[in-house]
Amino acid sequence: MSSVSQTLAAGASLLIQTQGLASQASQVGSAQLTTAGAVSGFAVYQNPNSGQEAVVPLEAGAVNSYTLVFDNTNNLATGVALANSSTSQISIPVTLRDDTGAALGTGSIALPAHGHTSFMLTDQFPAAANVRGSVEFDSGGAQIGVIGIRATAAGAYTTIPAMAQ
Repeated sequence: MSSVSQTLAAGASLLIQTQGLASQASQVGSAQLTTAGAVSGFAVYQNPNSGQEAVVPLEAGAVNSYTLVFDNTNNLATGVALANSSTSQISIPVTLRDDTGAALGTGSIALPAHGHTSFMLTDQFPAAANVRGSVEFDSGGAQIGVIGIRATAAGAYTTIPAMAQ
């Protein structure tokens, strides 16, 4: 685990870049920003083989419930990343709905304290295959983070912002 400790003046910016290499396997991880001030920013994910990038804004505040829309039709696929910012293990109830709002299924995802996971939505919830809809994550009080990735069969991808509830 790496950490960076930096004091910034008002209006200043900071770039932190990881040292991943195109020859290395994909890396999975998460980051948490702790600050006493008002900070905003974003993370840029890049595929070094294609040069394609996707941008995710930093989340601010104590959010414990998100809705993420998805579209797994026409050879599209949805990836999900979840992070637990709390100091305790949590179990996150999950509800899937189709684009009419009808329930497709439920489940739960366990995350250790300060833990994270990522998965393809249809691998974790097969009922999401070949449909459009939404997936709700509600930790019941613990602070969590959620982002989505929309990918095509050709390898293009972009982020899907999760909506805080």
